[in-house]
Amino acid sequence: MKNDEVVGNYKKKYTLAVVFLIIVALIAIGSEVFTTKYVGDQKTKINRSITNSKRISQMQSEIENLITKQQKNETDYIKTLDKVMSEKELQIFKSSLFQIASKYKVNLSVKKDETIKEVTDYKETKFTFETLSTYDSYKRFKEQIANLNYFINFEKEVVKRESESSNQIKVSGEIHVIVFSKKEETILEFNKNNSNKKSN
Repeated sequence: MKNDEVVGNYKKKYTLAVVFLIIVALIAIGSEVFTTKYVGDQKTKINRSITNSKRISQMQSEIENLITKQQKNETDYIKTLDKVMSEKELQIFKSSLFQIASKYKVNLSVKKDETIKEVTDYKETKFTFETLSTYDSYKRFKEQIANLNYFINFEKEVVKRESESSNQIKVSGEIHVIVFSKKEETILEFNKNNSNKKSN
């Protein structure tokens, strides 16, 4: 009996020990699985966060580049606009033609200006003109007009000597300019926006 009891007790203790070890092993394995999963989740979250941060930085950089390009394009547009006449500048230009002609002793006649092309608020205007002067006088007259800070083209020029014995030449042709009716308000708006950006 005693031997059976000893064996029985031993089996119970052994069984308990084995069960305990199995429980400890399962806890350890479960803990490792949880830790691995937790760390994995954290790594995934961190990686996602890093990826999102990179995307945000990239988007910010792209937006800044777009703003810079837009500002450059606006600045270039305004610089180009300087070479286009407003309606007021067109009238001043017409008067200046006669002043320049008088300065270089060029006899000038100009027909009424005529719009030959029109796109929204832009139009191409031409002046048909005739001059009588020496060749050098006409050359200086034309050079000074061409040096004005506008888009100005001389077209369809026909040069004839007044007579075989004369040093005077007759020139007929067209002067073409670009006119933008909203030039002044566009430049004012641009300067206003720039001033607001600087103050901000």
